[in-house]
Amino acid sequence: MSGLEGLAFPGVGAGAGLLLLGAWVGADTSAFLQIMVSQPIVAGWLAGTLVGEPALGLGVGLILQGVWMRSLPRGGASLPLAGPAPVAAGALAGLSGEH
Repeated sequence: MSGLEGLAFPGVGAGAGLLLLGAWVGADTSAFLQIMVSQPIVAGWLAGTLVGEPALGLGVGLILQGVWMRSLPRGGASLPLAGPAPVAAGALAGLSGEH
């Protein structure tokens, strides 16, 4: 038993899209346009949309946004980096959803 029996794997297009989204989210935190795609709620929703389950991606992104907002900086500290983790979580939630 590998535990992967109920998990559908994305096609080549969705997999490439997830890789590009993960790179964009990583770069959006400090270098590339900074249009807030790196927020967990947006990244999770976009990842869920790429695998065909936007509601599950949005739900996971909402939970991770709540966790991320809990650790806001005080004083001169910098923001914690969520990074591409919401992309992976949103994609996995979407892939493990009911089809």
